[in-house]
Amino acid sequence: VKICNFVAVMEKILRVHHVNDYARYIGAPELHPLVSVIHYDELEHCRHSLNNYDVYGMFIGDEELEDLSYGQLQYVLHRHALMCVAPGQIGGKTDMGEEIHTKGWALLFDTELLRNTELGRRMADYHFFSYTTSEALLMTPEQRESIVTLLDEIRKELLHDEDSHTLRIVTSQIEQVLELVARYYAPQLSTSATSTTSDL
Repeated sequence: VKICNFVAVMEKILRVHHVNDYARYIGAPELHPLVSVIHYDELEHCRHSLNNYDVYGMFIGDEELEDLSYGQLQYVLHRHALMCVAPGQIGGKTDMGEEIHTKGWALLFDTELLRNTELGRRMADYHFFSYTTSEALLMTPEQRESIVTLLDEIRKELLHDEDSHTLRIVTSQIEQVLELVARYYAPQLSTSATSTTSDL
């Protein structure tokens, strides 16, 4: 969520061209031009924002957040739930000017990170980035902890002096996050599909 490039239509929309557009807006450390890991608990000043993404994003809420937008939908992000967004998608909550204190984590990564990589070629397999997957992933505390542990490892790697191995290591860690999220989503989406079919 970022200070520049607000577009007033009916609501203020922040255009997140790069991962640090969002980090800068909420006052989070800028770790790398292509990857951002944010721990909301550590932020002194934070505001809501409705974002138009040009990057991939994954958001873990450690408290319930209401009245969030995702495309044309409104939803509640429950405690320990995870929501994913992809380039070209809009999500978040309109900035009304108030400072907030929220808890959770976010991972944002640029499409440039994926260029000419195996992960880049496989991104379409992660269907939870699609608008059609409109439900957040409801995680157990153990599942949340496994994801957060990896996010913290990514952050530690980005805090090191960058060398020729940094981006390969970080890309591999992001792939681990995506594989875990895919594993955790599978039974939830299967249950949702079964429930929908039985209601027909």
